Amino acid sequence: MGARGETDQGPTDAQLAVLQALWTGVVNDWDDEDRHTRFLDHAREIGALPEAARRYGALRDDPERGELARKRLQAIALLATNELYATRTSRPSRRTPGWLVAVAVAVCVALLGWAALAFGVASR
Repeated sequence: MGARGETDQGPTDAQLAVLQALWTGVVNDWDDEDRHTRFLDHAREIGALPEAARRYGALRDDPERGELARKRLQAIALLATNELYATRTSRPSRRTPGWLVAVAVAVCVALLGWAALAFGVASR
């Protein structure tokens, strides 16, 4: 199950049936703001914002419903953006552990000491 109750495979058939019923209500009573809100809330809850966008997108050029459909598409884009920000993770830390730095410094000092001794003995 995901964070909002949807399964990892996406919305279930029952959830999609509810979405379809809500959409039918939206289409039958287009000017009812509450129906649009319930439809979008359910789509967001089940992870079906792309499906909601597809349905509103099909009506964006409609002479009677186009203006409200475009407004709802903007709302869907905002909801989707908010979902992305809500699930954003911080960058993984790339800091090198202190013990590794100490080992690297010790190895470098040892190699420099060995090189100094080797060249010092060879030059005599």
